[in-house]
This record gives sequence, structure tokens and C-alpha cells, in this order.
Amino acid sequence: MKKKKISAMILSRFASPEAIDHIMVQKFVRASPLYRQEQDPNSSNISFSRQTMTIWILRATDDRWAPICDEMHRRLMQAEVLYADKTTLQILKKNKKGANFRSSHKSRIFQ
Repeated sequence: MKKKKISAMILSRFASPEAIDHIMVQKFVRASPLYRQEQDPNSSNISFSRQTMTIWILRATDDRWAPICDEMHRRLMQAEVLYADKTTLQILKKNKKGANFRSSHKSRIFQ
């Protein structure tokens, strides 16, 4: 059976919580990247593009995590003392030619 392609414009607007949860569990718990989920022939009779799944994940995280992040920020700003550690992390980046190179990124860790 051939998978049906549905307009990305329609799909980017409507997704059930169960569909989004399934995609996120596959991606973050089972370490299955979106391109692999897009190509999986056993997933369903409907294929979703990576772009559509990305839109769903971003919207879901904005909706679900914004109140938690706001509360964490509020509590941090109320603290009398904050301890921070500026840790330099090595990360890989791609230059304009597509080759990987090492770069440093400073992050702050609060306690």
C-alpha cells in the first residue's frame, strides 16, 4: 500500500496530542531522528514530512514548556544569591564548505 501525501499546510495546523507525543517519544526517548521517522515504511499509511513534524514539536514545546520556564525564571530572579559556572563546551559546527570544525560555546549553569 502506498503512503498518502497530505498537504503540509493542512498538517502543520492540525495534529492530535497522541501523534505529537508519539513523534517526540520516537525522537527523544528512542533516539530516532525525524528523517528516519519520515522514511519508516511501518509507521502508518500516511507519511509526514520532517518539516511538519518539526513544526508540531516546536509548537508543542512552546505550549507545554513556556509556563515551566516562566516559573523557573521567576524563582531564579527572586533568589538572593545565584551561583553560576561558566563552562566552555566543545561543539562541532559546519563551515560554509560543509566541513566540520571545533568551536567553543560558553554556557551558564545556575544552582
